[in-house]
Amino acid sequence: MIALTQEKREEKIKRLNKIASWADSYGADHNVMIPALEAKEMAEAYIASLTAECKYFQWKWARDENAAWTTTPIEKLSDAVSAFGEDGENVTYRMLFTAPPVPEITLPEKLPCDVSVAPNVVFRKGVNTQTLLNCLIRKSSVLNEAVD
Repeated sequence: MIALTQEKREEKIKRLNKIASWADSYGADHNVMIPALEAKEMAEAYIASLTAECKYFQWKWARDENAAWTTTPIEKLSDAVSAFGEDGENVTYRMLFTAPPVPEITLPEKLPCDVSVAPNVVFRKGVNTQTLLNCLIRKSSVLNEAVD
């Protein structure tokens, strides 16, 4: 993954929102097609979010409105919890990830419509969704190897 400028990030968000709206615009059973490179980028971003590791956590005293957040490596979490002792209920904390985690979603077991992966692969309605996901991951790996 490469770092994005704010402008590129906003362009990608706009494009992803457009793609997400296609099911509403055209119907859930309508076939759609996107370029392989775009599918690769989306798959890589999704994989990065799913595999994000928590590196740090931040905490502050909940009863103090002006308390500053303290950032601590995740390896020290158990030490910090022990140190809070009985005051643990008065501590607010949040986890920090290398990439934002993706919320858990439920995918259909089978594709509800045909899905085309440019340039020449079509997954027909009823195929296991996992088969499509595996294909996108493999395609991403092959494209990465070609670039290297």
